[in-house]
Amino acid sequence: MNLFRRARETSPAEATKQLKAVAAMLVNRRTDMQHRVEEHALAAKAALARGDRKTALICVRRKKTCEQRIDKLFGTESAIDDQINAIEGAITTKQAVDAMRIGAEAMRPFSSDRAIDEAEEVAEEVRDQIAVSNEISDVISAGFGTEDDSTILEELAQLEEEIAVETMTVQHTQIPVVEKMTSTTLKTKPNKERIAIAL
Repeated sequence: MNLFRRARETSPAEATKQLKAVAAMLVNRRTDMQHRVEEHALAAKAALARGDRKTALICVRRKKTCEQRIDKLFGTESAIDDQINAIEGAITTKQAVDAMRIGAEAMRPFSSDRAIDEAEEVAEEVRDQIAVSNEISDVISAGFGTEDDSTILEELAQLEEEIAVETMTVQHTQIPVVEKMTSTTLKTKPNKERIAIAL
């Protein structure tokens, strides 16, 4: 049985998915080995504490074996991570190239001499339409400016008269308040003088 036979062709996305699954499995395996290293270290200390040097030596050997496996798992994990990054980078590059190719195809009709001539014709037509629109606007605005200046001046004089009347009304309503306050102040002064004399 050939364990390293050539795998069937897969898409980049599927290959990335499989590699990430293997990487996750390796992380779990490495974590389990790390737990075993800690367990063998504790067992070796316990054996030495009770004077069993032979058992302590076996535990240390097992600990070293687990540490070697951890190093190998870490190396395999690093290689798989490099493969994942390479595939993802290739996918990104291909997508960018495809997008640029589509953009180039889309821009091709606009890069011909005919497209330039059509653009100039459209721009000239737009300028003509704007000029006609401005002329129409000038004609319309000039047609409604026939009002006599005397009417405007008369309306302005009426507004000035209304403002003057309103101002006089406001001043007239404020005068009684001032007089009332003055009379009240004058009445209170003798009372204060009488209180001062009584004291």
